[in-house]
Amino acid sequence: MNVIIEKIGMGTKPDPYKFEILRIEHVGKNTVIEARYEGCTTFRGRKLMVLEGIHNHFTTLDPHFFEGHPIVARFIPTLDGWRMAQLVAKSL
Repeated sequence: MNVIIEKIGMGTKPDPYKFEILRIEHVGKNTVIEARYEGCTTFRGRKLMVLEGIHNHFTTLDPHFFEGHPIVARFIPTLDGWRMAQLVAKSL
């Protein structure tokens, strides 16, 4: 059996200081947010996230999962992704 491994470019790493908030909604006790990161190529730089807790002001926003960081889920930035993010935020 031959195994072929392909490399897939994942775009540029998001700079947590160079972003624009496109949409934000508080659902239950959590926050759903869509942001666009400068220089990212996947999904035109758009990231859709659920943050634990209510958040309104951002000087930095890293879309990755780190221990102690408020990001608890990420979704594809589409209308269906937004709806799924709302469901998750509501259920936490």
